[in-house]
Amino acid sequence: MQGNFDEAFTHFNRALVIFEQIHDINRIAELRHNIGMLFTQKGEYNSALSEIDKSIALFFDLGILSKIGISYLSKAFIFTQLKDYHLASAFADRAMEISEKLNDRLSMADIYKIKGIIERSLKNYKLSESYFLTSLRINQELSNDLNKAETQYELGRLYVDMEQKNKALGVFTSSLEYFRNINSSDMVRKLKEEIFHLK
Repeated sequence: MQGNFDEAFTHFNRALVIFEQIHDINRIAELRHNIGMLFTQKGEYNSALSEIDKSIALFFDLGILSKIGISYLSKAFIFTQLKDYHLASAFADRAMEISEKLNDRLSMADIYKIKGIIERSLKNYKLSESYFLTSLRINQELSNDLNKAETQYELGRLYVDMEQKNKALGVFTSSLEYFRNINSSDMVRKLKEEIFHLK
């Protein structure tokens, strides 16, 4: 979260070697997923998909439905970044099926955020706003401040597209406060840039 990607990658790889030596498949699957998310943050999407696919295969072998759902959600996000909205939507829907089956509201909030990104990209602004606001409401209810701040960032970008400057400034400022508190330099930089362009 603090943007120390190389350091995180080193730690993940050291842990991977240890868990492979003791054949801890669950930990290997989790690490593969985390390495995939690290590649996602770096914008290396093909590497990210490769790692997440490896984690999905292992989670299937272990029969851990909740983690398969989270991995589908991660793939949905990556496909939004690759602008493949058809695949993004398909994986978001698969993740939602699993989340509903498990009553996993935390994942549902994330899925609504992804659906908001998809619809914003397709210029379906009202539907996008509805998804983002649903995500925010669930995150608020669950006191999930990280997901709330991430959703506010995405909602702010929607309001920029909708030319609703004051609404954009409001959610960007709230999101910036959270990311400052956790020292996430990458997100602080992005939010400062967004706010600068609005003033």
